[in-house]
Amino acid sequence: MLKVTDAQLEVLSLGKRAQFLRDLEARLTERNPHLVATFDDARMHAVVEGAVAAAATHGFTHRGPIRFYLDVCIAFGSGFADDPIYPWARQALGDPDPDTQSKRAEALFTRCTAAIDEIHGPEDVWTRDALAALLVWARSDRRFPAAEGLADYAAAQMTMLHPQKAAHGGEAALRAIFDQAVRACAGGGVDAPQPIMLITALKFAFGAGCLTDPIYGWIGATLRDDRVLDPADRLARLERKSLTWLEAVVARQTKDA
Repeated sequence: MLKVTDAQLEVLSLGKRAQFLRDLEARLTERNPHLVATFDDARMHAVVEGAVAAAATHGFTHRGPIRFYLDVCIAFGSGFADDPIYPWARQALGDPDPDTQSKRAEALFTRCTAAIDEIHGPEDVWTRDALAALLVWARSDRRFPAAEGLADYAAAQMTMLHPQKAAHGGEAALRAIFDQAVRACAGGGVDAPQPIMLITALKFAFGAGCLTDPIYGWIGATLRDDRVLDPADRLARLERKSLTWLEAVVARQTKDA
């Protein structure tokens, strides 16, 4: 549940920073126990400190807006501010003026609440269905079109996997996600349809910034693993890890249902 706490906001002083970070970690653990169960201490520190640093770049220096910024990172990915699916985020964040942070945090809260209703559905049912669909898709024997038809195919697959999220972002956002995936693969010397679609699916499901997002640190760690020299092998390994992660999440969802 996203919430902005506006009462008695206090500018974060250096002397209280360490305790505030510990409080954020405790709060994150309490509110997202299943996610935090996948973190080690280093990952937890990276998620929290990264969110605090990113919040500061948007002029969020008070405790309430900083806490809320972390909540939004968990809900939409740490790179939500630049995610094509959420163009309203940058607009709501506005100019990074600390004097307007409370008002801007409220604007972000309003937009995030509407997005959660449109994307996740009642009790997150649409997102749970989307993860289950993604698992089926990941397990399937997929055949991809020629390069000139891959963008259309990717947009159709994203719409099939999570129609509410696709509708929220719109066609242009889906194309932008695909283009990001193409560039990411090209940067690693890979241009085959299967890894491009893998990165597209991950960006769509976990946020456009998921390749470097500490929340999903296993993605970036796999792609940067120097022990695996061939980029294609790294991407194949990432696909296997993604499947394992999805299987665990969907199994837990089924158990909790």
